[in-house]
Parts: sequence; structure tokens; C-alpha cells
Amino acid sequence: MAAMPPTPPGGPPAQPPGAPPGAGPPTQYPPAYQPYPGQYPQPYPGQYPQQYARPAQRRTFFMTLAQILTIIESILYVLFGLLIILVGTVFTSYLTSNYSSFTVNGVTYNLTAYTLAFVIAGAIAAIIGLLLLWASIRLGKPSNGARWVVIIWQILVLLGGISSLVNRGGLYGLVGPVISIIVLYALLIDPPTRHAFSRR
Repeated sequence: MAAMPPTPPGGPPAQPPGAPPGAGPPTQYPPAYQPYPGQYPQPYPGQYPQQYARPAQRRTFFMTLAQILTIIESILYVLFGLLIILVGTVFTSYLTSNYSSFTVNGVTYNLTAYTLAFVIAGAIAAIIGLLLLWASIRLGKPSNGARWVVIIWQILVLLGGISSLVNRGGLYGLVGPVISIIVLYALLIDPPTRHAFSRR
């Protein structure tokens, strides 16, 4: 490669060999600094904060137990309501086919009104059972709304069971209050279950 000619004092910079006279400096220059691959340090794991997904809620033992007991209870309410509707309509239909009314101690009773009363009572029991079934299914999400629906209902069942025990006695009335106590303990007192619902 030929050497550059010397630059005279006060003169323009020397042109490279082979350049036409008066061409002047080049219009484009290569970048003065070019980074090469791997020059900058790469982030290592844990260097920057990461966004973590919310941990999935875990079922607790008492949450599962309360859900199972409430589902069984709600299904029994639905079946009981349907049974009241069926028995009431069939029995009163049989009576009304022969008697439209009957008189006891001078009081006349209309059988059609009794049929309607059976249907209404059975429908109310079935609706309560369906609402409780929805709440018991949602209970395992866990859902605080469903939790309070179940709590309120179990308190009513517990009060009714205690009243029945006081007035009638007998061990057969202990089933409802015992189930209510277990469910209420699970949803109100058990620490892991309460913690699971508080994270919602």
C-alpha cells in the first residue's frame, strides 16, 4: 500500500493515492464506535424483579368437609320439596276426585286450597335447596359470598334444631345441629380455611 504524501504546512489535507484531485473528504464515515456481540453484560436470573402469577387457592380439609355436607344437605332439601309437591298433588287429587270438600266439627275444608298449599311449600323447599346447592358448589372456589350464604343458613338450621330439641326432645333432632356446628366451625373458626377465604 502506497504511503500518503506529506501535507504541506497550512495546506489542505493530503488526498489518498488514486483519489481524483479536488474530491474533498468522503461524504460518509464509518461509525467511530461499533459494539461487538457480548460487549454489554447480559442480565442474569434474579437480577431484575419478575411478575409472579397469583398462587392457586388450595382447598383445606374443613373447607372440603363443609362443602360435602352442604351439598348433601341441599340435595335432600330439593328432594324433600319435590316429594311434598308430588305427594300433595297426588293425594289431594285422589281425594278431590271423590270429594271436593269435607267437614270436620262443622268446619268445611276445601281440598283444592290444600293442594295449592302443598305445591307452594314444596316449591319453597326446592328453591331453598337449589340456592344452597349453588352456594355449596361455589364454596370451593373459594367464594366469600357463597360462604356467608351457607353460614346464615346453617345458623338458622342450628337455631331450629335447638328449638326442636327443647320442645320435643329425642336424639333424632341432633343430626341437623351437629352438621351445622361442623360447617360453622369450618367456615368461621378453622384458621387455614379462614386464611383461604381472606385471600380472595
